[in-house]
Amino acid sequence: MSKLDKVRSNAIAISLIVMVAGMAAMFFFMTESGRNFLGDKTGEGSLAEVDFPTMTLLGNGQEYLICSAQICQAAKAHAKPIIFDVDASTLMQAFADYSDDQSSIRTRKLNLGARQIDFLITSPNMDFPDAVTMRFINTKNGASMVLVYSRSLVGSGSSASIHAARIDSWIEAVQLAL
Repeated sequence: MSKLDKVRSNAIAISLIVMVAGMAAMFFFMTESGRNFLGDKTGEGSLAEVDFPTMTLLGNGQEYLICSAQICQAAKAHAKPIIFDVDASTLMQAFADYSDDQSSIRTRKLNLGARQIDFLITSPNMDFPDAVTMRFINTKNGASMVLVYSRSLVGSGSSASIHAARIDSWIEAVQLAL
């Protein structure tokens, strides 16, 4: 084997190692742990717990709140909650079922005791997800309502009207499913 053949063989071996390492890195960064490896760039890591009675709005025009004045005493809601003719557990399951069928929605946190779910929603042509927190509350006579806080996590994201349209269509879909 000549010197040229040895150099050629070494160059091919190094090229293969670099290609395999590059593919492994690509697959790693496509996974959830890989995305978190370099730190949270979506803003979802800083997603604060939503306490509807004490919450205040950011006032940046990138949020939408559905809540009753009796519950959300520190924030002025954009809309009042709709009363559904099912109990809160059934309503929560219906919203969770809808979200499971949507590739753009993923559940971030589920608190069964408080009947509260945090979702992350990615809109078409948007790089960063928006957050939606829903709380399900029993009302009178076996009925219930859902409180909703939808907001952009990063940048100048979605306007209040985009949040409203998204939540309104979600509510309509659940109403049809019930």
